[in-house]
Amino acid sequence: MSTVVTSQTSWFSSIVKALLGFVIAPLVGLCAAFLLFWNEGDYLYIAYSLDEGEQVVKSIDPHQIDPALEGELVHVSGHLKVPHQVEDPQFGLKVTAIRLYRIAEMYQWKESKSERRVDKVGGGTQMITEYHYAVGWHEDLIRSNSFQTPRGHENPESIPFTSQVFDAKEVLLGAFRLDPSQLKQLDTRTDLSLDWLKPDEIPQEISARPLLLRDQLYFPREILRGKGAPEEPVKLTAERPQRPEVGDVRIRYQVVPPQEVTIVAKQSAGTFVEYATKVKARRGINLVAAGKKSSQEMFADARFANVAGLWMMRSFGGFLMFVAVGMFLQPIRALASVIPLLGQIVGWGLALVAFFVSGGLTVMVVGLAWLYYRPIVGLLILLLGAIVIVGVVMLLQMRRSLQESPEMPAPLIGDR
Repeated sequence: MSTVVTSQTSWFSSIVKALLGFVIAPLVGLCAAFLLFWNEGDYLYIAYSLDEGEQVVKSIDPHQIDPALEGELVHVSGHLKVPHQVEDPQFGLKVTAIRLYRIAEMYQWKESKSERRVDKVGGGTQMITEYHYAVGWHEDLIRSNSFQTPRGHENPESIPFTSQVFDAKEVLLGAFRLDPSQLKQLDTRTDLSLDWLKPDEIPQEISARPLLLRDQLYFPREILRGKGAPEEPVKLTAERPQRPEVGDVRIRYQVVPPQEVTIVAKQSAGTFVEYATKVKARRGINLVAAGKKSSQEMFADARFANVAGLWMMRSFGGFLMFVAVGMFLQPIRALASVIPLLGQIVGWGLALVAFFVSGGLTVMVVGLAWLYYRPIVGLLILLLGAIVIVGVVMLLQMRRSLQESPEMPAPLIGDR
């Protein structure tokens, strides 16, 4: 089921919008250049910091604290222990885990839309927006009164339970206590089975009594509204999870279980904290990984993550540069859109131009960054970019000269 809405935009409005983008484009380009420049330096500082850390790290026994290593960068592996259970007090659920996730979802309507632009003769545009509606499980409450077509897609005005995260008060690695900054890096979740949970263990404050399924607590909307009789819940929920209705609520749990971990960080007062190297990196060394790993493996993984982050930010910065160049060229397309077919052809051509120009600008900014941080490498990058640009220009000139040169006339048979 969907709703279609059509809106019209005049050619003058399109020109004004394109000129506004033309004005904003330099600001977007500067933001992209700053991000690209900063990203290269951040990558280098972290790389230098990891090199320094690998040279001074010391492996230790987690079961005894050596005062001589206080303030030093250490490498330690072992199995985590949780002395006290984590509890969800609202439902009286207790488990031995590093972290407990309560995932509360309501079956609701959700609106999505797709837009299609059609150029009109004379420069105007027609925007066709199609709104789609589908039901599904969602954690956040979706306000149906803001839908394009709220009638027939009504959601409840409130959700009785919310998703929450419960952390263990104390997590031990041998004689050491883990810092919250390390615990946040452990997020390997597993679904929690509720086979062991009994109905009478759920606090009486929960007036709506759910059906305890293998992996969830299920609340039909009739029970939540207080309309279901005490003997009806099983009938209502026995088959309801297979055919949910809008307003039904389910609660699932996930846990981060105690596990073997490896940590590379600074030993400090019976715990581990971030180690600040002499290099002015954005962050110090505070590495955490599941499983038992050597210090060499930990630093190798950190370097891989650093390179991955470098290329992710390069891609994002390059995309911003592409957007900036596209906005700068947009007035040309707006002028050409007086004739729809011409506007489409010009649009594709400008997109291609924006791609190559933004790519060149991105490489230039990266080269300048390396020229600042590491001059020799920066010079090589700029030289390579210059060679590519000169080569492309020469090829275009050669192609143009071949097209413009007149063809030699064929000799006549009788000519000698």
